[in-house]
Amino acid sequence: RLQADAEGAFSYTIEGVRADLRYRVIAEGVRTPWYAVEAVDRPLVRGVRVTVTPPGYSGRRAQRLPEGVGDVTGLVGSTVDLTVALGGPTPAEGWLDVAWDDGRSQRVPLRIGSEAARGRFRLRAGGAYSVRLRATNGLENTDPARYALGTLSDGPPQIALVDGAEGDLSGGARRLTFRLTDDFGFSGGALVYRIAASARGAGPARRLRLPVRSRPLDQEVTVDWRVPGARPGDTVEFFGEVRDNDGRGAKLARTPLYTLRFPTLTDRLDAFGAQRDSTTEQLDRLKEDAEESGERLRRLREDLRQSLDPDWEDRRQVDELLQEQSDLQRQAQQLQQQMQRVAEQLQNSDLVDDETRR
Repeated sequence: RLQADAEGAFSYTIEGVRADLRYRVIAEGVRTPWYAVEAVDRPLVRGVRVTVTPPGYSGRRAQRLPEGVGDVTGLVGSTVDLTVALGGPTPAEGWLDVAWDDGRSQRVPLRIGSEAARGRFRLRAGGAYSVRLRATNGLENTDPARYALGTLSDGPPQIALVDGAEGDLSGGARRLTFRLTDDFGFSGGALVYRIAASARGAGPARRLRLPVRSRPLDQEVTVDWRVPGARPGDTVEFFGEVRDNDGRGAKLARTPLYTLRFPTLTDRLDAFGAQRDSTTEQLDRLKEDAEESGERLRRLREDLRQSLDPDWEDRRQVDELLQEQSDLQRQAQQLQQQMQRVAEQLQNSDLVDDETRR
């Protein structure tokens, strides 16, 4: 039944037309001719199939999502390949409407085939996209599904000095060991150093390349390092740095700043004297302990001579005192050897010659 609006015009809506039909209007005995309505199908999206290919630097393989899943999450720079299964009449054109979270939009054309349409775009941020199809008669697919776009984070690398920060600097090579970690890989690294304090003034910063590999993601890197021009009395500062392989721009990480001093002959002599005094004190204490242990052993032996039947406890005490005497003698030998090594190192050091020539 026709309904009149406020202006006296009559209308009626036929919902869900799926086939051709005819109609006419009858009002107060007046009948119109028959009119024909032709039902025309719209283009239809029957399903989607998505493949996400991460950027090459990540080392990850392409991932094919389950059929019908259109939501995408990946690293920025990933390539998104989309296959759209078509239904209804073959569309004359198709495209993807991409809305990025930064407010910009992108129109990605689809290549139309007889049964499917294909398109490709690069994931550059979060956002959403939908599939749009248009037939030759201008009709488009209705209520297109909206699929989400998400991004994975690529964190900065990490670097730590695990060996080589202790002790004094010398004229020889110093071995430094760094530990590097990252989530996708590395593009390079360096040791940065300079003479920070010297009688000749501070020196310029220098760089020494670290033998960093792109993978594994957790690796140790070792470098033998000499400081050209460093002399006794100089202070040297250094740190290590590493860069990841992020395709959008490598991220940098650094260790804390470390300081080493090239000791003078006076410094070495003072250190040797302190160590010698410490070793001498330890030897004196060992001598006192040895004398005390020997006295206890002597008294125990006298007691045993007077005992007609030594028991198990007496024999145990004798064994313990003999072992104690052996341990004290071994410790004394080790301390003497330690003092001898320190003296040899001081005598063989090139610092002696340098200082002597001055």
